[in-house]
Amino acid sequence: MKFNWGTGIVISIIVFLIISFAMIFLFMSQKVDLVTDNYYEKTLIYQNQIDEAERTKEINNKIRLEYLNDQMKFAFPDSVAKQIKYGEIYFYRPSDSSKDFKSTFELNENGVLLLDASKIEKGYWKVRMRWLMNEESYSVERTVMIN
Repeated sequence: MKFNWGTGIVISIIVFLIISFAMIFLFMSQKVDLVTDNYYEKTLIYQNQIDEAERTKEINNKIRLEYLNDQMKFAFPDSVAKQIKYGEIYFYRPSDSSKDFKSTFELNENGVLLLDASKIEKGYWKVRMRWLMNEESYSVERTVMIN
């Protein structure tokens, strides 16, 4: 068999097709998680989240998050802590949405929220806190690496 330019073109096309189909198979087998299941409904209320962020801008830097020895500590300034009546905390796992969870919280008398992080799977998390203060909603989002 003689190797000429026609044979080279055919071999190139075959190699290209094999690589293309291999990449298609590889990409189609990857798991893709959206941040939330009802993504499109959440975009409709996105303006509310923007308003919450604007209201929270002043106190955002005053809220401290510390993670030590399987304890997460959220410390609120006194002026804010005394006015919070109810709050929710959401844990989002960007790499696996099946591990997302939320719960309610109440601050102690010092304006501190302590969470036991030993039961939370290790890795990168986004933590979003929402609460009501003066009949308006506020929210803060932080990222944390749990080891």
